[in-house]
Amino acid sequence: KYTVTGTASGPGSVTPASTQVNYGGNAVLTATPNSGAVLTGVTGGTATVSGSPATFPSLAPVTITISNVTSPRAVAATFAAVGVDAGVAQTAMVITKVTLRGTMQGGGTF
Repeated sequence: KYTVTGTASGPGSVTPASTQVNYGGNAVLTATPNSGAVLTGVTGGTATVSGSPATFPSLAPVTITISNVTSPRAVAATFAAVGVDAGVAQTAMVITKVTLRGTMQGGGTF
C-alpha cells in the first residue's frame, strides 16, 4: 500500500489528511474552503465539482482524485480569503463588483 497525503495552505482543509491505497488504486480527497474563503488551486490530482472539472476560484468543496497510485503521492490545495472590508457595514465578496472611494491609511492610492 502507498500513502496519499493532502495538505492545505490558507483558510481551508483537505480531508482525509492521508489515506492508504493499493498499488494501481485510486484515492479521493476533498478540499473545502472555510467560510469567507475560496479554493484557488489544486496540485497532485484531478479536481472536480459534482463530476465536472473544477474552476477556480471555487466557493464549493472540490473532490480531488488521484488515479493509478504506484508510489506515495501528495496533493496540495491553496485557499485565499475573499472578503474586502471597506469599513463598518461595507463588506463585499471579491467576486462582486464594488466601487470604493476614500483614502488609504499609510499612504498609497486606489
